[in-house]
Amino acid sequence: MNRIGMVYRKETDLTDPIPSGLWVFIDEHPDSIDDRSFSIDLSARGERAYYVSWPANFHNMGATVAFADGHAETPRWKDPSTYHDNLYCGCLSSYAKSSFFTVSPNNQDIAWLQERSAARQSGDR
Repeated sequence: MNRIGMVYRKETDLTDPIPSGLWVFIDEHPDSIDDRSFSIDLSARGERAYYVSWPANFHNMGATVAFADGHAETPRWKDPSTYHDNLYCGCLSSYAKSSFFTVSPNNQDIAWLQERSAARQSGDR
C-alpha cells in the first residue's frame, strides 16, 4: 500500500487538488506530535479509515487548516473519535505506534482531510 501523496515542487504542480482545496498546514493535537509531520492515509477510506496523526481541537473543537492558496479554515470536528482532551502527555502518538493505527470507520473528519490532502502518486483521488 502506497501511503505517500504527491510531492509538489513548484506552484504550477498544484493542480490536483487545486490550491484552494489543498491543505498545507494544520494544527496537530499536542498528544499526537511524534515526528515532523501530520499524516493521513489516502487509501484507507470508509470502513477502513484510521488516524495516523490526530488534528488539534484548540479552536472550539476544531483546528486551523491553512491552504495552498493562502486562505485558512477552522473546521469543527464532527466525529467523537476525532476529539481527545489535551493532556500534553504524548499518549496519542504512543498508542498509535503500539497499535500502528486507530481504526475510525466512516469518520467524516478523516474523509474531509483526505479530500483536501495531496493526490495519491497514481493521480487517483
